[in-house]
Amino acid sequence: MATFQSCHPDRSRRRFILLICHPERAKRVEGPASIRALRVIRGCLQSCHPDRSRHFALLICHRGRAERVEEPALSLPKGPAFSSCLSFIRVIRVNPWLLLLFALVLSVPIRANPRRFVRLPALCLPAMLDPARIAELLRPFLGDTPVSAELAPQLQTYLELLLRWNTRINLTAVRAPEQIVTRHFGESLFAARLLRDAGAFTSGGDARPILADVGSGAGFPGLPIKLLAPHIRLTLIESQNKKATFLREVVRALGVKDAEVHCGRAETWKHTANVVTTRAVEKFATILPIAARLVVPHGRLCLLAGASQVEAVSQVLGARWNLSAPVPMPLSESRVVLMGVRAPVVAT
Repeated sequence: MATFQSCHPDRSRRRFILLICHPERAKRVEGPASIRALRVIRGCLQSCHPDRSRHFALLICHRGRAERVEEPALSLPKGPAFSSCLSFIRVIRVNPWLLLLFALVLSVPIRANPRRFVRLPALCLPAMLDPARIAELLRPFLGDTPVSAELAPQLQTYLELLLRWNTRINLTAVRAPEQIVTRHFGESLFAARLLRDAGAFTSGGDARPILADVGSGAGFPGLPIKLLAPHIRLTLIESQNKKATFLREVVRALGVKDAEVHCGRAETWKHTANVVTTRAVEKFATILPIAARLVVPHGRLCLLAGASQVEAVSQVLGARWNLSAPVPMPLSESRVVLMGVRAPVVAT
């Protein structure tokens, strides 16, 4: 806990507790966790209780979130080995590099692979951002639209999940939390604002508009758009299974309704949508015609792309699309939002 706080000086005043509980019940904790960073302590506990080695999970979380865990399954083990371990950790708590050295030395008696402890991102997780700071960073992207009291905590939870999963699978190359908020959340919400102002989220009758996010990756821009316009129906299309699993976890953790994840290529999604979005996908020229075919007549295609790609988009889509002028992204010199309306097919 002390090592975690030393890596997070801006949160050092907050009270963190150390939970050791059964993995199934540990899943109920939604706070930031650094299991990989402190596996060495888990190894010490396992050496004290070899018969329970499969039932330990080490979590670091905020006290308020820890209270959601019902009846911790295991209590702290007693014994001189555990007491010595905690005493030594108190001595080295001010320096995470000493914790790394301690992990390497201890990896011999507990028969662990020392490479498990060498990854620095696990030892020094980025500091979390509070909802007020997130709202401040998003102000240039939302304009006159304020960040609601419900949206900011949802984005905070989303950010924590993204940072935690990003240590295991490659979700984004951006690592700094504030850059993630502006580059991913901000640009996605900026696109959501443009779509809303263009009337893309309104439809006649009782049917609600459907948005399909092609090549969703870590959920951008589809999930932030859904959070800003919760009445729409959302489908996140992602071909990689690990990223699709992450998307399902975010949807579950945020309690998002009317959102589904399609694990497969866009060609295998046999539906159409009122709005189709895509952003920073590989083989952009290849995926663009596929995404365009998913749009219903009079529907909208929203592209978050580079300014240098605008001309290529016009050539690929052709005359059947009415493209609007590209809108520059706030705080960016090279990225734009490009929207087009699909013209109805005229029967001959």
